[in-house]
Amino acid sequence: MNFSYVFYIAVTLTCTGFLTATPPLGAEDQGSLLAEFTADDPVAVSGLPEGVTVMLEPETSADGQKSWRLTYSGNEPVFAALFEVPLAGIENGQLRYSARLRSRQVSGRAYLEMRCVFPDGKSYFAKALNETLTGDRDWMPTSTPFFLKKGESPEKAMLGVCLEGPGTVWIDQVRLSRQSLGVGNPFTMRLAWIPGMMLGMLGGIYGAFAGFLAPRGRGRAWVLGLGIFLDGACFLMLTAGIVLFAGGYSFGVWYPWLLTGAIGVLVFTSVLPVIFKRYREAELRRMDALDLS
Repeated sequence: MNFSYVFYIAVTLTCTGFLTATPPLGAEDQGSLLAEFTADDPVAVSGLPEGVTVMLEPETSADGQKSWRLTYSGNEPVFAALFEVPLAGIENGQLRYSARLRSRQVSGRAYLEMRCVFPDGKSYFAKALNETLTGDRDWMPTSTPFFLKKGESPEKAMLGVCLEGPGTVWIDQVRLSRQSLGVGNPFTMRLAWIPGMMLGMLGGIYGAFAGFLAPRGRGRAWVLGLGIFLDGACFLMLTAGIVLFAGGYSFGVWYPWLLTGAIGVLVFTSVLPVIFKRYREAELRRMDALDLS
């Protein structure tokens, strides 16, 4: 049995987990807070799209206080701008719009959207398309970044929610912060990439040694023991990812654990029976050699 494919799968696991993981909301550098809105503040932007109504919701909130309830009765995608934040002299950085959302009977998708308006009148948007709500969903944290290069300085930011179909959305804990450009980049993350990286390294080393030792009948105890340990660790990571997903955490929180655990369980669960078989074959060859002598 050639175990080189274990190494390639482990490398794929490492690269995928490293490049696609994003830091959990709240675990990253929060930077400087530019604006924060509570349900005691009035909606700052007038002229909502046709079919959209906004009301204060005193009984439903992510923090036990109040929230805003958006109801949409149309069928075409709309952007409901709720807040307008003046921006002066902000460039060469990252704006991050974050909030908590809850949905009920939402057709299509609902997600955060931020539009930055520049002095020339042009506006550009950022959407949290990897953290959308559909149907009925309990409160979940979500955010979206807008990257500004040197010399790019918008006049204002419009914060709101995009709805692709009818339904009701609640929004609470609305914040706009400024961060350095490196924050949120997978190559500057401190923790989110570690599970996939560690498992990928161990998987590559394990595959190389198991492929060499198992056909020779050597190192049976530690090879099988380590394989069972890694398989169990992957199962725990997969379980953690499922629990985080079911708990309504954002994409960047559950995805690294779920991805790493799922691929790890698939790899080690399929390889371990083959390793057992190679050790049995090596033992039979050894016994046959003793009989012949």
